[in-house]
Amino acid sequence: MGRVIAMVFGGARNRSPSPSQLHCDKFKGIKGAYIELLLYTFFKEVMAITHAKAILLDQLSANANDQSWYLSFEQAVQGITEEEAFWRPDAANHSIAEITYHLIYWNKAWQIRYDKSDLHAVETLKDNADTFAVPPEHSFSDLKADLLSTLLHWQELITSEQKLDEKVPGFPVAAEWWNLIGNTTTHNAYHIGQIVYLRKMKKTLA
Repeated sequence: MGRVIAMVFGGARNRSPSPSQLHCDKFKGIKGAYIELLLYTFFKEVMAITHAKAILLDQLSANANDQSWYLSFEQAVQGITEEEAFWRPDAANHSIAEITYHLIYWNKAWQIRYDKSDLHAVETLKDNADTFAVPPEHSFSDLKADLLSTLLHWQELITSEQKLDEKVPGFPVAAEWWNLIGNTTTHNAYHIGQIVYLRKMKKTLA
């Protein structure tokens, strides 16, 4: 890269340099090395965030409807009935519909926060249990369509925005947006696994 920078900023010399020119060339050498370091640091950061974006897009796609090593949400709920969706193994556990509603809440919350670059654009509920409380008028068919649409919206949001490497203002510890969105993909995968397990339990206990 140093040779390329030399060509851009100075070019080759064919005649013997004078002492003043040697001093100038030495300065240019230092300047060139500094510029090279800046360019290297810049491109290293660009490549790192580009790599992070690609990973996030891949994982969020796997959450939604892209076949991966685990079932996507679309695959996990394929063919499920309303009765199966609202079935609970016991009072201490959530139904598939409740888990789906919980995922809708948290994905939409982080999408709004990311879009507005503001952690407080959506205030966290005092009790996380409220994020599982499905309103009576909601069918699972509606919930399923809503979550799938929400998960797919991440693709558009991350592709169009250029702030994954920015610090999240107001977050309790130092973190960039890509950290928190990465946690969201893990959270999605965890609950999708629960959905698959609940379907297996329903068949076993039926």
